[in-house]
Amino acid sequence: MAERAEQAHDQHDEIPPETCPALASLVLTERRCSWPIGDQWTARAADGGVVDVWRLPPMDAAAWLRWAEAAPELVRVRHPNLVPVLATGERDGDTWVVAEPDAGCSLRRLLAVTTLTPEQGALVVVGVLAGLRALHRAGLTHGCLDERTVHVGAAGEVRLGEWSLDLDRPDSDRQAAVALFGRLRRSVRPHAHRSLDGAATLLRTLDACRAGAGEEVALLERAGTAAAAVLEGRRARARAVAGLAALVGRLRRDQPARPAGQPAPVVPLPSSRAAWAPRRRRSGLIGAALAALAVAGAAAAVPLVAPHVHLPRGLPGRPAARASAPATTSLGAPVAPRAPASPRPVPVLAPAAAGPITGIEIQPLAGACQPNAACPVQVTVRLQPQLAAQEVRWSFRVFDRCTGTTAVLPGGTVTALAGWAYVYATGAPALGAGHPLAVIAVTESPAAAASPAVLAGGTGPC
Repeated sequence: MAERAEQAHDQHDEIPPETCPALASLVLTERRCSWPIGDQWTARAADGGVVDVWRLPPMDAAAWLRWAEAAPELVRVRHPNLVPVLATGERDGDTWVVAEPDAGCSLRRLLAVTTLTPEQGALVVVGVLAGLRALHRAGLTHGCLDERTVHVGAAGEVRLGEWSLDLDRPDSDRQAAVALFGRLRRSVRPHAHRSLDGAATLLRTLDACRAGAGEEVALLERAGTAAAAVLEGRRARARAVAGLAALVGRLRRDQPARPAGQPAPVVPLPSSRAAWAPRRRRSGLIGAALAALAVAGAAAAVPLVAPHVHLPRGLPGRPAARASAPATTSLGAPVAPRAPASPRPVPVLAPAAAGPITGIEIQPLAGACQPNAACPVQVTVRLQPQLAAQEVRWSFRVFDRCTGTTAVLPGGTVTALAGWAYVYATGAPALGAGHPLAVIAVTESPAAAASPAVLAGGTGPC
């Protein structure tokens, strides 16, 4: 696997003993999820700090021997793309693995509500490959690699978690990484910043992973090389890190709090690849059970405002042109130049709210947008929480305030799961012409609604 990483990142420094929390002093406070390999808990240490704890059920003699040999290395491995393991051992008849708490969210949670730019997708690929390489150099494997175990932190860092919990799958990492990159391709937008070099190569490589077109080692080598090319230079990497950090921050900030006293849901999550087959984004539904709960009859879409119609001369509705006398020219009185026209007002393309959409917002991410350049924006669609999943799809409308023409550019598509109150994604519509422009996000599904306009090119005359 080709990966560009600093040599220092692959050094495995031993964790100082004083930072390892004593297992006996940990108090389990909340069970977060249940997997076939064990349960994940939030625990409180003696000093009041919070840690994540995996409780693995009792093992047979052979499995325990393998675990006992690998456990010391789990605590010693340190890498920027791995969630650190702080301690491991036996307690109450189970095997406990104590890890640093996750301050961000899983890649699965992030991709459920947004799409990524090629730079952000490249950062995920680079982080996954670097983390796997650090594990393999230490003689360890991940064993459970998928969207759930890839963590995106609050600072935009990509790290692998829940690694080496399943030592019975030593040869699964490469196969799981290829499958993960193939699924990641569905969430990476092809219409990103047009000046981004190497994005097309990365997307073709992820397409090859999705199709399984080649040996796993070769596919991962290509993915690592293509992702490193996209992130070449400090500015590209900085944009990717800042973008992921902003998405995670928005997701965690707007996440509704669970009522006090209500336990966290315990959802058995499958470990087989067959259970993680790619779902159809176009359906907008997740599983037959959610389909049975779908709300019947979405609100009727509001028709868009019709464009201005130019009527031929002499037809009803337009006065006939009057005959005029031949123009005369006076050499002593020059004709005054025509005053420049003022920019046209932005038309109302759709209502601000419609059906289950309660509002749509568009926010520039890189200052004021300018003509003849890409306009990085974030689109947020506010929703009435539904009983079933629904597809949210929108496009960008670029209105030329001088000519009155409107161009339709690709937008985004995300799936809002049951109970969600919003979805969002970033985009970079390419603006043309040197005229004053306006960019509007307009939803097509589940109803037609329009955002306020983002003006580009100022408000000067045409």
